[in-house]
Parts: sequence; C-alpha cells; structure tokens
Amino acid sequence: SRPRTARRASRPHPDPRLPAGMAAQEDLARALAEAYIAGGPSQELVELAPLEAMLYEDHDLNLAKAASRGQRTREGLTSSTLTYGEILFLPFAAVLRSVQDAGYLDASTAGSAKFVDVGCGSGRPVFAAALVLDGFREFLGIEILSDLHHICEQVRHKWNSQVRDLVPEARQAAEVSFVLGDACELDWSDADLVFMNSTCFGDELLLRLSRVAEQLRPGAVVITTTRRLPSDAFRLLQQTKMGETWGDATLFVQQRSS
Repeated sequence: SRPRTARRASRPHPDPRLPAGMAAQEDLARALAEAYIAGGPSQELVELAPLEAMLYEDHDLNLAKAASRGQRTREGLTSSTLTYGEILFLPFAAVLRSVQDAGYLDASTAGSAKFVDVGCGSGRPVFAAALVLDGFREFLGIEILSDLHHICEQVRHKWNSQVRDLVPEARQAAEVSFVLGDACELDWSDADLVFMNSTCFGDELLLRLSRVAEQLRPGAVVITTTRRLPSDAFRLLQQTKMGETWGDATLFVQQRSS
C-alpha cells in the first residue's frame, strides 16, 4: 500500500479581535503550519518517531482500545465522552512544534513551562510532547479510566528506564507524570499548553472543562479537536486539520485572553 502522506493545512480563520501584532503572528503561524504539514514533518521529528514506537511496542492501539472498552463494559459506563480515540505521532508532533515555533507560548516561561493533556488515554500525547517540545519542565496527563491510567504508568516506567536518556539532552530533565481522576475536579490552572482530544466530548463536559480552563493565566494555549472551547475567554489563533487513528480531525489552537 502507498505510504501515508501528511495533508496540507486548511487556511486558519482569523479572529477579528486580534490586534495588529497578533494578526502578524497569526500569519507566521499559518505559514509555519503549512510548511510543516504540506512539506511533511521535519527530519528531527522523523528521527524521534522510533523512540515513540519503542515506548509503545508493548502497549499498542488495540491493547489500549481493549482496556478502555473492557472497563467501560465492566462498570457499565455508557457515556460517549469516554469513546477511545488516539493521535498519530508525526502529525501531532508537527502541530506542537508549529505552535511553539510560531511564538504562541509565552517566552518568559521557557525552562518552566507545563504541558497538560486532558483525557490522555494511554498517554501518547504526553510522551509526544515530551519528545519534541523545548523549554518545558513538566508533562502531565489526566485520565479518568483506571485501566488506561495503568497503561500510562507502565509506559512511564519505560520512559524513565529506557527512553529518557535517548532524547535531546535539553529535554531530559522534564518530569512526566499521570493523574487518575476527573479533569473537571482537578486543578491544572498552572498549565501553559493544554491538549484536549475533544471530538467525542459532549456539550456539558466541554462547558465544564471550559470553566476550568478559564482559570489558566492569560497567554496560555489550549488545543482542542473538532470543537472549540465554548468560552469568550479564548481567542482563536489557528484552525487546521490533523490526522488521527480514525481519520482527520479539525484542530483549534486557542489562547487565553487578557
């Protein structure tokens, strides 16, 4: 079969509320996103992909899906918000890198920034971020299903024992951790970059998460899939497409307003 190729980013929809400086930044971000996605991932990201594959060689997508389905069946959890979906490393890594290179993240947080994945599943977005982002001190995944959280902890052990020392030296000191719990009830207001694979999130859940996200500091960035945060406290910086295991998702890059 023909190899999968990265798709060209759709043109972002500019936010009319952006000041002139932000509009220029948005133009830069669009150019970077199109370069990354139309031209394919950078050589560095391609070289990091085997490390992600090494992390998950014993915990592939089918195992994680089975763990999610098994617990939901066992405990009678029928909410569609728990439907399992997963990122693909290279498309997601390219998006993270484009967001960082566009200057969306506050430069004053360099060396101390925090990444949070809300509903992290088996932890893939967390480790992808830890592999490719510079200037972060912490990568945190929040997962409500204990069977998936258990997989996260198993992979974290492999990260610490086998993979961490293989990543670029500047990224080795950052801590990777996972919390078992409800992201609507936890405090992640100190995050600088947040990811929510929110395609299956219902209206009520997304509204509750938006209320928590409103506690983020001005300038913090939130990436969601399929749906924007229903909050006037966030402005849209970029809208594009990203390949996932189930197909293409619309991606929204939003920033906490002042």
